[in-house]
Amino acid sequence: YSLKKLPRKWAPPVSNEVRNGSCSRSYQSTDKTPQEHFASPKKTKFNLDQVSNDSDESDSKPQMEIAHETDEANASSRHENNNHLKGINMCQSNDMSGHEEETDTKLSQIRMLSMILNSNTYLLLLLSTTGAVSFIMSFAMILPDYLVNRGMTLEESTRIFVLASVGNIAARFITCWLLYKNIASGIMIFNLSGLSGAALALLYPYFTSTSMLILLSFMIFLASGLGLSVFSVTFLEIFENKLYSCALGFSMTLSGLGLPLSGYIISVLKDRYESYVPCYHFLALLCCFTIVPSIIHALVTKWKRNTDSVV
Repeated sequence: YSLKKLPRKWAPPVSNEVRNGSCSRSYQSTDKTPQEHFASPKKTKFNLDQVSNDSDESDSKPQMEIAHETDEANASSRHENNNHLKGINMCQSNDMSGHEEETDTKLSQIRMLSMILNSNTYLLLLLSTTGAVSFIMSFAMILPDYLVNRGMTLEESTRIFVLASVGNIAARFITCWLLYKNIASGIMIFNLSGLSGAALALLYPYFTSTSMLILLSFMIFLASGLGLSVFSVTFLEIFENKLYSCALGFSMTLSGLGLPLSGYIISVLKDRYESYVPCYHFLALLCCFTIVPSIIHALVTKWKRNTDSVV
């Protein structure tokens, strides 16, 4: 039953205890009529002390929990701030260390470059490698076109070029044998092979028979193969392992810059004289003039060393 549904005319007055919830049992759980229930309600008294204690405990527990949660939040925020500061410091230290390592690397590279450029042997070898590489590559590039201009067919020029390339393969085994037997140093092999190839290139335009052209082409490719086989070994004989990579890289860079320059000069000479004879002369003289100073320096150094050992 609900008090709202009771007719107002016979609804009994409700006491303050009922309004305040002092009744322990509701009339809904009894068999009494609403009039009987309100006429004789079963009163129960609350223990105010217990209620107050419960309320105090209920009030104090949330406060303690709130205080504990606040402390945990503050501690976590401080921990996060500390971690953030540590991360910033670590990032700054890593940046500083990376910058210092990069600076040290640049300084070491500059120092190594200055050390190799202060060597007279390396500078002369650098000059000879530039001229020799330009000669070797340029001769191989213009050979098929030169043979076709001499009146040969494309098949014949290709056959001569293939047979000449066999000399380049045989040169690898000869170089290994020379170095293994310690007959000559890598620098001397490189210089002598380049000089002999340049001398044969001077004679190349003056032979017309196919057999002589095949033989000369084979000998020039053989000399070129000897030089290319010991190209990297020559720098290892001058410097230690630490300076070897820098010396070899600088030499390959300079040789790569000299190759297109020689190719441009060859194209100008071919267009002007309409013949490859001046081109062969230019390549041979370029190789000779760049290699002879290195040979003279190597011979003088060896003679001084032998003289000092005798004394």
